[in-house]
Amino acid sequence: MVNWDAVVSGAFSGGLIGAVASLIAPWSKWGIERHRLRYARRKEKLLIWRSNVSEITKIVGDPTIPVSIGILKDNTSFTQSVLFADIQPYLSSATIKGLKSLKADRDSQREAFRKVLSDLARLEKKWGII
Repeated sequence: MVNWDAVVSGAFSGGLIGAVASLIAPWSKWGIERHRLRYARRKEKLLIWRSNVSEITKIVGDPTIPVSIGILKDNTSFTQSVLFADIQPYLSSATIKGLKSLKADRDSQREAFRKVLSDLARLEKKWGII
């Protein structure tokens, strides 16, 4: 004789587990994809920031280019640039202070931008990029 209680409860349990799994699987996939997108976005930001700051560091270190106090190619101060506004929340207070008080000599400017690169390296480690 068939035990209908066991059959019904087994079918109900199977259906319930299937329904729960169908709700959890997309949520889990979304969480993984969200993590991947955030990682890719952060990696791209750091690549752009590092590239731009490295270029500025090269310009500051080039003795054939006249030294000006934190002036970029478009004649704006670095601390007034979009790049600085973008990275400022991630820089240490000492780095920001150094950038806002740049002097017109190569050594202090080179050191200030090296600190920016150092802060970006710290951020890469914190974000798990490297």
